[in-house]
Amino acid sequence: MRRRKGMLIVLAAACGGLAFSLWAADVTIDQIPAKAREALQKLAGDNKIIEVEAEKEHGVQVYEAAWVAGGSKHEAEVTADGILLEMEQDVKAEDVPEAVRAAAEKALAGAPKLHHEMHTVVFFEVEGKVNGKNKEVSISPAGKLMGGEDEDEGDDDDDDDDDDDDK
Repeated sequence: MRRRKGMLIVLAAACGGLAFSLWAADVTIDQIPAKAREALQKLAGDNKIIEVEAEKEHGVQVYEAAWVAGGSKHEAEVTADGILLEMEQDVKAEDVPEAVRAAAEKALAGAPKLHHEMHTVVFFEVEGKVNGKNKEVSISPAGKLMGGEDEDEGDDDDDDDDDDDDK
């Protein structure tokens, strides 16, 4: 959460202060809507919530909380209705998959230290038949269309979920 604030400060300075409306506001857990508070407390479990922020993202009011569990920082972001949007967890370098570690070291060559986070983003996939063709769309919990495709075009999947390609 703190890195995002730093980026917004730089952005605000570069834009002559125009970005101040984008800032996340530090709030207490008791200042957020009940459904958001209940969802964040459930996600944190018995761990103490150490930071809470409220902000608008893509026109949607969201609430983010942070806590420490198992020695690493965790964060979750929910809507006012308590719908989970994203989870983040600090990850030790030795716990990051080798392919991720190698790609990060290449992309960030020269960085004295790397900080690893695992993000889990929630979206919904919806399928239907439109004009006789199978279609699929991905939609965020806030209702934003994230992408879509015609399932019938370029589909070499055998659709039987057995990891082989029956031809």
